[in-house]
Amino acid sequence: MVDTNVDIIPPALLTALKDQRAEMDRHYAKLVAQPYNCQHLIHDMQRQLVQTVTVLMEYNIPIEVPPKERKIEDVIREAAGEAGMMLGSKAMASGVSFYRRVKDSVESGEKLPADSEVVNEEEIDVYQDDDGFFFIDPETDEEVACDEFGTPLED
Repeated sequence: MVDTNVDIIPPALLTALKDQRAEMDRHYAKLVAQPYNCQHLIHDMQRQLVQTVTVLMEYNIPIEVPPKERKIEDVIREAAGEAGMMLGSKAMASGVSFYRRVKDSVESGEKLPADSEVVNEEEIDVYQDDDGFFFIDPETDEEVACDEFGTPLED
């Protein structure tokens, strides 16, 4: 029996994807040849990935980000990576070192390091309407304009 539900891949899509792969291979070759140029090359690689996704979308290929269980370590690593790209590797190393000290202190039951900051935040519900995001101030029962994370917007 022949499967009649076969997706035919257009030759133009295959050519475009091969071109994208060749370009990404060039970026990696430059990175291997000179790792100290990574700042510029990583930016180029990010743009290349976006271009690849764009090619797939042009041919109606469904793009779905797989759900991933994220842990605090993932968030810290991503933030440290972005901070390192903005501020340099020394700043990133300091941030990661601080995070590890706090994490080790919490896990061992010790006191937090002297330079750590404890933030006591109460949870609020953020709503969205046509004008943007807002939350209800528990003290005044008034709507307060905010961003999607509940941070009040300054007037």
